[in-house]
Amino acid sequence: MDSSPILQILRALPPHTLRALGKFVHAAYHVTHQDVVRLFDILREQLPEAPDKETLAKLLYPKGGVTPRRIYHLNNYLLEAVEKFLAQEMWEQRPHDQHLATVEHLRRLQLRRESASMLRYARKRLEADPQRGAAYHRSEYLLQLESYYLSQQEGRTRSANVQELTDTEDVAFICSKLRTGCLLLSHQAVSKR
Repeated sequence: MDSSPILQILRALPPHTLRALGKFVHAAYHVTHQDVVRLFDILREQLPEAPDKETLAKLLYPKGGVTPRRIYHLNNYLLEAVEKFLAQEMWEQRPHDQHLATVEHLRRLQLRRESASMLRYARKRLEADPQRGAAYHRSEYLLQLESYYLSQQEGRTRSANVQELTDTEDVAFICSKLRTGCLLLSHQAVSKR
């Protein structure tokens, strides 16, 4: 159990993130199986040590009757919940991606007015961002793409501004390519020393 991915992740998390993970795991929306919640609580209490499988089985099911396969499944369910938490933590650090996902979801729900309103808000927030790196240009391209999809969904007779869409895609690609090239050159310069 000591080398399991779940324990490696739990050990690596700082205390404030571990507390946030505890709230995430205890939320019935994210984890519906109570045994998974109990497994998380047991592992968190035992940190940084790792209980062996027999001890873990006794702590989870004091009356016995648990198979190693059951522990394996609970561990996998917990690992899945932790992976979702880590992905959500990264997603929350990217507000432009949040706005973009909201626009896309509203468009897929056929809520044209709400989608257009959220698209305007997302553009306004993106323009207010002082950072104009590759992530900015990627977000700008994706917002242009959503705008194009929305205009197609609305069945507008006017032609969509395809040139603007391709221009923003080109800029996003070139920025990403330049960033990667700079990273590679930097790595090359450091490794030659």
